[in-house]
Formats: sequence, C-alpha cells, structure tokens
Amino acid sequence: MVAEITGLAQARRHRPLSRLLVGLFSAMARTLAAIGLYGVMAYMVSQRRREIGIRVAMGAAPSRVVLQILGSGAKLTLAGALLGLVFSALVARLAERLLFGVRPFDPATYSSAAAVLCLVAGIACVIPGHRVTKMDPVKALREY
Repeated sequence: MVAEITGLAQARRHRPLSRLLVGLFSAMARTLAAIGLYGVMAYMVSQRRREIGIRVAMGAAPSRVVLQILGSGAKLTLAGALLGLVFSALVARLAERLLFGVRPFDPATYSSAAAVLCLVAGIACVIPGHRVTKMDPVKALREY
C-alpha cells in the first residue's frame, strides 16, 4: 500500500513536466504544419503565374483573380482538413493517455486546430495571389 502511494506521488510530481513537453511539442507541430501549408499554397499560386498573367492581360479584375485563387486553395484546404480530422480521430485513442484535461474527441480542440490551419491556408493564397496580380502581365507571360 505504501509503495502504491509513493508511485502515485512520483507520477503526480512528473505531470507538470509532461504537460509542458506535450504542449511544446504540439505548438511546434502546429507551427511546422502552418509553415508547410503556407509553402505549399504559395507554390500553388506561383505555378499559376502565367495563367494569372493572361487573365489580367485580358482584363480580369485583380480581385476576381484573387477570389478564384482563394477558392481553389479552399478546396484543397478543406479536403486536407477533413482527411486530417478523420485520421486524428482514428489516432486519438492511441494518444488518450497523453491528453491532460481534454477528451480524445474534444470538438473545441479539433475545430480550433482546423480553423487555425484553414486561416493560414487562406492567408497563404491571398498574399501571393495579390502579389501576382500587381505584376506586369507581359512580364508574367515572358517568364516561361
């Protein structure tokens, strides 16, 4: 009985360190996911540079072009978010022991993570898209 109490006390003593480590690793994972997502979306926009140049040269409104880029990025982002939510729900039971104060299927946690990554993807589409629409269309056509 005394050994059980001692083991419980030791486990409770290490709990704050475990929380800190899990929190740090989850913050790093979210940051790396956001950076990777931004890079993929910015690359997607840069690959469409010539198409955007043609659209602007033909008289398309830059705001319309940015909205079209945002729409195509949103489709990819929503597909990725749905896949991520499904896979994270499958893995949640395996990580249940590491979760402190959160249920394995906590809707607030899932929705906040998806919302942050969707926001990053939106920014990643709008900023390069806006930058490309400000470029001279003739220069965009001559690059390739």
